[in-house]
Amino acid sequence: MKFKTVKLTFLLLFFSFNLLKADITKDAFLDVGINSIREWSSCKTNNDIPTAKYEEYEQVINDGWRHINIILCAHNDFPNDKFSSKGFDIRIMNLRIQIEALLKKYPDIAFGISFKGHMPVGGWDAKGIPQAILYKRIEDSKDIQKEYIKWWRFVANEFKDIERVAFTIMNEPEWHKKTNGKKKWRKLSLDVIDAIRKISPNRWIILEGINKSLIGRDWSVTGVMGKALERDKIIYGFHYYLSNDAGPESENNPKVVVKKINKNEYSNARKALKSVIKYGKQYNVPVSITEFGMTGLLEGIGGVDLNVRTDFVKNTIVKYKDICKDCGLTWWALGDYNTPYLRQSPNKYQYFPRIPDQNLFVALNLKKKKILNSSSDKVVLPYKLLPLKPRTHEDFSSEEIVFLMTADGEDEKCIRDQLGPGLDLLRKDTINHKRYSRPVIYTWIKKIVKDCSN
Repeated sequence: MKFKTVKLTFLLLFFSFNLLKADITKDAFLDVGINSIREWSSCKTNNDIPTAKYEEYEQVINDGWRHINIILCAHNDFPNDKFSSKGFDIRIMNLRIQIEALLKKYPDIAFGISFKGHMPVGGWDAKGIPQAILYKRIEDSKDIQKEYIKWWRFVANEFKDIERVAFTIMNEPEWHKKTNGKKKWRKLSLDVIDAIRKISPNRWIILEGINKSLIGRDWSVTGVMGKALERDKIIYGFHYYLSNDAGPESENNPKVVVKKINKNEYSNARKALKSVIKYGKQYNVPVSITEFGMTGLLEGIGGVDLNVRTDFVKNTIVKYKDICKDCGLTWWALGDYNTPYLRQSPNKYQYFPRIPDQNLFVALNLKKKKILNSSSDKVVLPYKLLPLKPRTHEDFSSEEIVFLMTADGEDEKCIRDQLGPGLDLLRKDTINHKRYSRPVIYTWIKKIVKDCSN
């Protein structure tokens, strides 16, 4: 009897442990995370090596983001209307190695893989809501739908032994122009989910609805998503972007300065976010805003005033998170204009290491990890990287130097207080791309770091 009791206890502990471990994915994706388009925006090159290096994602993790959703460009993976693993197999393997190393080092975070098209019908200047060429091909052909499922089988096999990776089966599905589009989208979504689950039964799936899953404008939550699917372990994802005064013409336009957001935008956001919470409660499913973002101001160029951006986030997104503990947020996006980090140049891609927008990060309740030598681990990929020219402090702007001074866990507030009012001047120097040589400021930096380490 005692042996049976011990055996039963062991089995219960074993299954409880595995259940707890599997739930880390859910917990991480229902916290605050970030999308990365570093791989998607490299679609033209089809690089074998991940565009974003291990150190880039590690900084994001150490800055407190609980999940990173990597957007993969699938535009070139269906030549002649057939899925081709040539080249893709190397890309996905290298990405898997990189993700696996980071998951091993950081047990409380998760990653995501997201399928996305690239070039829209009519080109990037097409009027109206753009439709991806790849998505139109999938919508128009049942044969390509089968190839799309093969793409996901391939990814599922690559990640079958890695639990903390969620799959967004399609970023911003469209289907809104098709007759019975929602019905057809639901059927295809179920086919993809079932194909993935045959390989990876416990895989968390993120499902985004039709019309790009965009709410708060012409479509409602149920309009884009319909009823919840009869499958478990699905997070239902919705996208929210501001609609008018700080909408796509301004809030995500890096060349337009936004210094005020009208009150109706705040109320519209709260209404949309409450409808997401209501959907989760109605169907007893986890929900998330899987895209939200605002382009921060770069002086002399454009963007939303940083204090205005933080205020909007505090009074909409943060309140949504406070009300609903089972509701996630994934910011759009690392590698885009509306990065949550400070923009250091007018380019889409911002320099690494990135500089957090401190007030925004505090508002989002991001808790910086205190880990020494965070980038000391080497991740060896099967295909060699091209040698990069090492950067020294002679290549760093003033704000980058401030960031580096905190790399070993020094008190960042203390360092910034020590810099005092001179920091605003240094920011202007950064905007004007002035650089500082190490010999000139070495003694000054050393003294501040020493004072703040006490």
